[in-house]
Amino acid sequence: MMAECLREFWQGNKPSADNGVHLEHMVDFVASALLMDAYPPQMHGFPPSIVFAILYEAHCHGVRDPHPSGNVTKRIQSQFVRRFAELGADRTSSSIRNNVLGQFHHHYGNLYSTTTCLVCLCRPPEHMLPCRHALCDNCIAIFGRLQASAEYLVELARCPICEDECNMVIRQLPPTKRPVILSLDGGGVRGLVQLGLLCALERRIGIPIGSLPDYCIGTSVGALSAIDLFVNGVSADSCFRSFPNLARKIFHPACKSAIPRPVQWLAAAFNLTSSGLYNSHRLSQILREAIGPERRAFDVPRVSPSGCRVAIVTSRTSDGKACVIANYRGVGQRPAQAAYSFVLPRNGQENPWLKDAAYSSVAAPFYFEAKKLSTPDIRELGSLQDGGIRANNPLSIALRESGIVWPLADRHDLLLSVGTGRSSSAPGPATGRHSRVQNGALPRLLRALMFSPLMDGEQGFFEALNYLPHRSKPDVFRLDHEIRGPIPKLDDVSSLDALTEMTFEVPDDLVRVILASAMFFFELDETPVRSHAGFYCRGSILCARPGAAAILQRVLVEFPGAWFQAGSSADLGRVDPLDCCSSCGYFRKRVAFPLHSLDERISIQIVNGIFCERIGGFPISMRELLERQQTMTPFGRADHRVFAWPSRRLCPCYQGKKRSVRFSEPVHPKRPRR
Repeated sequence: MMAECLREFWQGNKPSADNGVHLEHMVDFVASALLMDAYPPQMHGFPPSIVFAILYEAHCHGVRDPHPSGNVTKRIQSQFVRRFAELGADRTSSSIRNNVLGQFHHHYGNLYSTTTCLVCLCRPPEHMLPCRHALCDNCIAIFGRLQASAEYLVELARCPICEDECNMVIRQLPPTKRPVILSLDGGGVRGLVQLGLLCALERRIGIPIGSLPDYCIGTSVGALSAIDLFVNGVSADSCFRSFPNLARKIFHPACKSAIPRPVQWLAAAFNLTSSGLYNSHRLSQILREAIGPERRAFDVPRVSPSGCRVAIVTSRTSDGKACVIANYRGVGQRPAQAAYSFVLPRNGQENPWLKDAAYSSVAAPFYFEAKKLSTPDIRELGSLQDGGIRANNPLSIALRESGIVWPLADRHDLLLSVGTGRSSSAPGPATGRHSRVQNGALPRLLRALMFSPLMDGEQGFFEALNYLPHRSKPDVFRLDHEIRGPIPKLDDVSSLDALTEMTFEVPDDLVRVILASAMFFFELDETPVRSHAGFYCRGSILCARPGAAAILQRVLVEFPGAWFQAGSSADLGRVDPLDCCSSCGYFRKRVAFPLHSLDERISIQIVNGIFCERIGGFPISMRELLERQQTMTPFGRADHRVFAWPSRRLCPCYQGKKRSVRFSEPVHPKRPRR
């Protein structure tokens, strides 16, 4: 990955008389990036020449330059050594890097990429800033500062490259937590059912649905909902209320045709007509107005805090292979022979327009024309069409992609698949004189296609479960709603009124799992202490989302009289909104519990004598937890965060005076006499 990043930067800024880029500036740019990677806080002062030779020399060999004055790798090494000599108590590697970035941008300005974080030159970017510079998660952590309203909310006041104000707040996945994944089916006008279910869920959990997932993927109408909810930050209720009008606009025939619909379908099937049943240009205009004409797929989010990875599924007309267009890149490696293609723009010009990506995801055959995205990179894929042709339920793609975004997360905390309605009765076998026709080759083929995991969202859900380990399945939910009578067709706008009048409900066990596993997690505050029975652990239960007080109130509604519990019996204290700071809302509950062994896998749960749900990141052993918190980092951390016991977890309101927060300090067990 690093070699590819270095190569892209060098090729895009080759020193020459034509562009005025000087070789020494290029060398310093690369050397300072490597210095920031090699010498984070708490790193030993190893000789820089040895560090460079071991860690970076092989990567730099990929940089080729015809400059006659000598080997580029040796020049980078020499500058790396010189920059190392500048390090001191008030001169960190990140501050040196910040200065070099500013100078290079001032002289040349060409520091834009959609495939490489040009701040560190080590990873792909994950977040686009308003100034069009893109940063990875680590660089966001290095140059941002933690907010107090929730854990792992990072505020980036200025771009480290151009120093423009950006004032972005980005939500990062805590290292001891696992992702919450949301998958949205396709289904045309039945997308109203999906939004109705999300509205019901939003009311039950008490926070905007946009704050729930860490990763969201959508196909067809599910892609439109994902864009509105998690990119634009629109509430589920607003989406639900505006959907019928949007659907009627999309499925509005330009003019009534005298040609019967079966004949139109047949003509479209054999490409005898260039257009579908509906006006494709009208669809483009509607999406342009709804999404915006100048927004790209990998772009600045309108929601704050941002951080939810959003993926749109479409498919190729040439072979039906699924294609993923996303607002992220991912640090893991995708196999060359994957079952889907991930669209990776090489520069800003190849970054597809979001409106075009949305169009391609909903362009169902027979209904709308396919879409050819006007970029050199995507032209290789050919024309794109409705993603529901290949993955109407994109859950299996979500499982694979979440592992690429968070390679260290061995599983999920919650996996939620939301459908667009299911029939109340399964089709029975044909009888009598119709059986011969129904059992013909073409009807059988069509039924097999429509009820296959490719097209049927529920079957796609069960298919994806085959790829999950058994221990992950209790945290997997399918949310759908039964529709009486025949399932409405994709374009059946006459059914919208009936769908709107439905009463949508979500299961209680799903709500309880969300309030426990999606909202809370645990971190150790010190190394576990040996005791006569094993070990004694002290740590904090923390909230992963803003609005902890409101979340705790919802917990007490769903778990009346609840308390936190470790293992099967260790009472950690009751769930209490008074554990939140009354001024800033910061939540922390200090807890302590015994363990037999550091390798013993336990869970911290929210219980009330009737219900019991584990919080995020569990079950896990304390040894694994210590590794995830990077407590043993003799060479520093890649995100430059300084780790020290005891962990400093004080809200900004604390200034040596008594607060309204009640942090109950657990009693340490008596040490045995020697």
